[in-house]
Amino acid sequence: GQYNIDWFTEGLFRLIIKILYNIFGEPISLFVLFSILISFVFSLCYSSYGKTKKVYVYIILFVISRYYFCSLNIMRQALAMMMILYSMQFIAKKKFLKYALVVLLAGGFHYTSYIFLPLYFTLSSL
Repeated sequence: GQYNIDWFTEGLFRLIIKILYNIFGEPISLFVLFSILISFVFSLCYSSYGKTKKVYVYIILFVISRYYFCSLNIMRQALAMMMILYSMQFIAKKKFLKYALVVLLAGGFHYTSYIFLPLYFTLSSL
């Protein structure tokens, strides 16, 4: 296998690729790491939302996200999406800093996450 960081522009994602390449030298390490990260963030969502009936949405999303393992590009989208879902709890709690930090961290994997930053101001005013 071969790594090619020129395909991606997100800084955090490129850094992870470089680190894993220097340690393992095999692209499969990216799939393993992202499997672990997606599962970890899902478990955060589950522990945060699992006490309500909304948990089914996250379980369905997690099962559907298994199909995202067909490419690295889609895997990073899945991780970013799961992080955005986790951050939604901070809107209800009116904790902008925590919300913004999770969204910004998700943006390190996929730039489209940044479009969710204004969502806090829209939903927290309701």
